[in-house]
Amino acid sequence: LMRAKISTYDKAPPPSEWEPEFAQSYEQSADGLQVTFKLRGMKFDSRPPTNGRVSTSADVKYSFERFEKTNPRAPELMNARSPDAPITAVETPDEQTVVLKLKFPFAPLFAYLGSTFFPHIYPKEADGGYETRSISRGTGAWTLPDNRPAGNAELTRNTNYYHPGEPYFDKLNFINLNENSAIYAQMEAGTIDFYHFFTQEDMLKLKKDNPRMIMYQRPYYAKGCGAIFFGRRQGSPWNDERVRKALAMSMDADLWGDNYSNRAKFEAEGLPVNTAWFARAGPGYSWWMDPKKDELGAASKWLKFNPTEAKKLLQAAGVSTPIRQTYHFVPNPGRDPLYDAMLGIYESNGDFKFEHQSHPDFNLYLTQIRNTGGNFDGISISFYFDHHDYDWTMYLAYHPSSTDFWMGKANEDPKMTDFVNRQRRELDNKKREQIFQDFVKYDVEKMYYIPYHFPVDFQPYFVAQPWIGGWGWWQPYIEQNPAGAGQILSQYWFDASKKTS
Repeated sequence: LMRAKISTYDKAPPPSEWEPEFAQSYEQSADGLQVTFKLRGMKFDSRPPTNGRVSTSADVKYSFERFEKTNPRAPELMNARSPDAPITAVETPDEQTVVLKLKFPFAPLFAYLGSTFFPHIYPKEADGGYETRSISRGTGAWTLPDNRPAGNAELTRNTNYYHPGEPYFDKLNFINLNENSAIYAQMEAGTIDFYHFFTQEDMLKLKKDNPRMIMYQRPYYAKGCGAIFFGRRQGSPWNDERVRKALAMSMDADLWGDNYSNRAKFEAEGLPVNTAWFARAGPGYSWWMDPKKDELGAASKWLKFNPTEAKKLLQAAGVSTPIRQTYHFVPNPGRDPLYDAMLGIYESNGDFKFEHQSHPDFNLYLTQIRNTGGNFDGISISFYFDHHDYDWTMYLAYHPSSTDFWMGKANEDPKMTDFVNRQRRELDNKKREQIFQDFVKYDVEKMYYIPYHFPVDFQPYFVAQPWIGGWGWWQPYIEQNPAGAGQILSQYWFDASKKTS
């Protein structure tokens, strides 16, 4: 129903700035308990079984019912699945009107309605009319062929898209290449237009070796902030708050950040390197607090490098060192060297030692480690891209109904649950941000998890071919899609005058 507003290089949108998409307008009641959407009447795909028909409120109702019945995220939005979820009913007074009824005012509602994790609007024909896992019949900027090579994607311009003239490309091809060297060679040859996942060292080399390419620096910091979470079985050393804090104080964040950002190499080329620490929230939030400046108050000290104090905490906890634990991970070539560097710093003082355990099967990793509520031995890391609203970061890690409630229901902290529920019901943005800040201070003080997936964020550089018009100016909302959300891809165009043989 909604989408994130598109931002430009010189202006990132404020938190939770959303606009209608499937809907054309909406009105919320003064008490926040009812939202009425007037639909846009967008056309579905021209292929059977939708045959280009105009969408109606029946499609919205079907999509919400489908989400409620089948989606594991439904307890986060649908009250029938959880008493802490807001939506109690979806009403359709006419073909182009939808009314959402809420149990309580829900501050991040529009962010949820625009998120990739929450109800997509399916045509009602999806109920048995076609296989939704392999066939697309939507209303978006692009269409997908029914038969396509495994791993690749070919996007074709949807001529019925509601934004006149968009998208500008007739086709976009996503090519599945696994070897970094092959991707690099294709970029140099000009057969790939852009790729966001090179190391910063490779980005710099590409630009130096290919001056025609365009480079820009991301103008904002990330908001997404995951965690290092712990096995919490009986007898686990991580059940002791002092041990968790000792691990946190063993991280030299500036050392890791300077290496992660390739500071020395970029500054040698006259390119600025900007870094900031994660602290239960990414530094991209306007209300973020900097632990280096003690903005978390007394809790700031737990995120500062202090191996001497860490040893004292371990001695007080009465544990033998080094503490030997298993680090569980799903292989990820882009992040693994960064995580390995983090673990190396944690181990450098001699108090911790980690054995690496790879889990190539992601689904098994979920059932054996991540979604067990701490019922495993060792540690693991959960990376979070930017979320649609900070609420989801709070909910995922600290609401006992969440799949990411790694501390386990037996260890639920009612104060944390209350933080989650209070900010959801607070419609005054300033008051809500104060709840976020109070939550962060309490979270870092308790150290239920190490409050980051990386200790530091920086503003990276990206390189693309010069003939991609609009690239680097339009900035994507990057929830689970750092290569660019669909509406960003629709803003790019081909500048033939800059294409070289």
